[in-house]
Amino acid sequence: MPRFFTAFLLSLAVLSMAGSILAQEEGGKGKKEEKPKVKPLPDDKKLLALHLDFVKKAMNLADEYEKTKDWGKARAVYEEILKLVPQYPSANAKLTEMIQQEAGAKKTFVTVKADTDWQDSGIELIEGKPIIIQVSGTWVFRLEVETSADGLSIPKELRDFPLGCLVGMIPSDDPKLAKPFVLGSGKQFISDRGGKLFLRMYDTDPRDNRGALKVEIHGTYKGGK
Repeated sequence: MPRFFTAFLLSLAVLSMAGSILAQEEGGKGKKEEKPKVKPLPDDKKLLALHLDFVKKAMNLADEYEKTKDWGKARAVYEEILKLVPQYPSANAKLTEMIQQEAGAKKTFVTVKADTDWQDSGIELIEGKPIIIQVSGTWVFRLEVETSADGLSIPKELRDFPLGCLVGMIPSDDPKLAKPFVLGSGKQFISDRGGKLFLRMYDTDPRDNRGALKVEIHGTYKGGK
């Protein structure tokens, strides 16, 4: 049997054994939250051979994409491998590496003013692509409201996120999609849809605020400086 197949089988056997041991230990401790079960290898030798053949060819294809620095295609291949064999360690490690490569593909610097409404970051997010946001600096959030002796009730539209935090938004004709999301001092995510990224301070009226933040955007996207 080729060494690739042998190593593949050994890695899966070890993971399957570990999963069985954990299940037995949990059973002796009473009812607890169930651990995800390790997917067993097929009993059918012909089906197992197909699994192995697919994994071998897929790993070779992913390697080809890596050599041409097509990180997105390589990531997609590793994701397909893990759909079939979720516990395959080499594919898991490579998937993490590809996401990191995509996240470092481009870099853009944006200045976000505290006293200005939505500001175009100059980049367009791509659905399914990783983005890393890093923020430095400080700004001044001001809220001046005249109240009675009853005090101030926080407006409903300001209860979702911390006041004065950095938020992003991807415009859309659908109001359910065109909603702000918190970026804060830093965030790493894979965009669930494409579109221009806009940034601002979270405030109903930003005009009386002061200062600006330096936002560094890493990832795979369109545009940028």
